[in-house]
Amino acid sequence: MCEVSIIVPVYNTEKYLERCLTSIINQSFTNIEIIVLNDGSTDKSEEKILEFSKVDSRIKYYKHENMGLGPTRNRGINVAKGHYLSFIDSDDFIELDMIESLYNKIIENKADIACCEMYLYINETNKKIRKKLNDTTITLEKNNKEEFYRDFYFDRLYSHNACDKLYKVSLIRENNIKFGDNNRIFAEDNFFQIQLLQCANVITFVNRPLYNYYMRPGSLMNSYKENLVQRHLTMVNDLANSKMLEKDLPLMKKVLSILVFDALVAEAINIVQSNKQFSQFNKGIELLRRNDFYNNYIRQMIKEKASLLEPNRNRRYFIVLSSYMLKYGMNGILTFLFYCKYRTKS
Repeated sequence: MCEVSIIVPVYNTEKYLERCLTSIINQSFTNIEIIVLNDGSTDKSEEKILEFSKVDSRIKYYKHENMGLGPTRNRGINVAKGHYLSFIDSDDFIELDMIESLYNKIIENKADIACCEMYLYINETNKKIRKKLNDTTITLEKNNKEEFYRDFYFDRLYSHNACDKLYKVSLIRENNIKFGDNNRIFAEDNFFQIQLLQCANVITFVNRPLYNYYMRPGSLMNSYKENLVQRHLTMVNDLANSKMLEKDLPLMKKVLSILVFDALVAEAINIVQSNKQFSQFNKGIELLRRNDFYNNYIRQMIKEKASLLEPNRNRRYFIVLSSYMLKYGMNGILTFLFYCKYRTKS
């Protein structure tokens, strides 16, 4: 049995596949299997995959009709043979010692998850480190889990991305943790991470950028997302109905309140990045205000002071102000507030 399974979903990324797969097959840690899943690509991605599979027997190739990133990753989890696994997006690439560094850290600290820093590539040459991490290890216990959400999760030190980490396979399988279906939910990585954090005991960090995240034009990150608000609410609703959240229910109600509010933020960014008219934002607000589930969480956010989980003071004030505006139906002012905040960042 191999020690680490690397799961690579592929959808129409022939231009980037060689760079991605080259960075994986040349890893300094060699006891790996490379699970490449072709999610119904219509370009020449398959030709590239087959070329690489001829020269490296560690590549296991699967193909299926298009079903989205989340279900494709789930298939990878199901077929993985390793004790640990990592996800690599096929338009990204990794440093040659990424798997070795994360593996050594996870073994040394008997951790469930190892997380590294990430380079964000705006284009081929312009890159920046997403967040600087400390070389630290955290044991999650009931009395410090709220601190972890505030200081690491909502501060994005522990990124919501699935790909800058190494995971213990048994943690995922024994707790039946899955990615959501992209057609139903938004932010499938977030959905996955919240479930993991309910089950993980030890998380360790490597303070070097080992994952290279490429923000290519036309990618899912940069295109307009249809029905984003409804899909975001479905994601939170699915989490709310999950039994694994019951053991930390008071805390998780606060966490879900912040995630519910993030539906507004995500829609504002969605509109700005895709150059849509900001008047469309009103539609998102109206959809939310008519949703009983959303209104309950907004009331709960105010009552439980859930905004205290937000580490950034300015954003915390923004959440509180916006929550009261939503509660009292001040849609026009709220739209203008979001316009000023996010349009100036575009």
